[in-house]
Amino acid sequence: NEEMAKWLYTRAPGKLYPMMSNCTSKIEAINKHVSWGHNYAWDICVNISDDQEFTKPGFDLDVLLAFQNFDGLVHFVDKHNSPVCTLSMVSRTYYLEDNFIYHPRFRSIYADNFQQELAKSRNAYKFVNKEIFCHNHWRWGLSEKDASYDKNESPEMYAHDLAVRNQLRKEYNLI
Repeated sequence: NEEMAKWLYTRAPGKLYPMMSNCTSKIEAINKHVSWGHNYAWDICVNISDDQEFTKPGFDLDVLLAFQNFDGLVHFVDKHNSPVCTLSMVSRTYYLEDNFIYHPRFRSIYADNFQQELAKSRNAYKFVNKEIFCHNHWRWGLSEKDASYDKNESPEMYAHDLAVRNQLRKEYNLI
């Protein structure tokens, strides 16, 4: 909301740019807001969701170290879902290859799986076996299931995005 955006801006004037807009899906919102960032100087994009929080003091130094001499997708472990890169971090150089964080044909589910597969196929993937955040997903009893979860994790969403993932895997020669 606007009040939160103002508060965030006061934390780091000229360095933090909260953005809001109406979008039809969470993937559209993520990609749209990063694309607006072309006007700002940035080297690393960290896409954190509202059910994730950084838990390690000094996590920013871990992120900087992970990207030292590396362009691509960095995957810090999610103790509840370690095989999947659920907190996306990409270098600007890697982002500019496609101009999206998650493929825009996705709406919600499997976008992170595909992003990880694509980065691996490009030799632009790095796994860091270190916990610096917690994914407070309702599935693990760490938050309440709400209307947003209901919408983004509906059976229809799973079916749509699984079909998108299967098609993209063929198009990108990942299978």
